Amino acid sequence: MRQRLREIKKKNSSSVSKGAAGEIPGSSKSMETMLTEDEMPGVSTTGLPWNVEGFLYNYMTGPVVIVCVCHGSFMSPEEFMKHAGAVNVQNPTQHIVMKNIV
Repeated sequence: MRQRLREIKKKNSSSVSKGAAGEIPGSSKSMETMLTEDEMPGVSTTGLPWNVEGFLYNYMTGPVVIVCVCHGSFMSPEEFMKHAGAVNVQNPTQHIVMKNIV
C-alpha cells in the first residue's frame, strides 16, 4: 500500500488535473508539501459493499482529505464512502477505520 502511495504522489505531481498551481482538491496544500507515507495513517471502509483503502492526507487542520489508493483521488469522507458503495450514510466517519500499515 505504501508503494501505491508513492506512485500516486509521483503521478499527481506531474498531472494537469490538479487545481491551480499544483493544489490538491479539497485542500490548500500542494503536492510539494504532501505528507510523507509515515505521516499518513492508512484507512479503509467497513460494513459497506466494497472495501476501499486509502490514506488520511489532511486530518489535523481544515477539512479531512483522504487519498484513495485504487485511483489516487483526493476525497472527503463522504466521497470516500460513496466510492465504497455507500448510499445515504448518516455519519461517514463511523464506517472508516484506521489501519496498521507496515
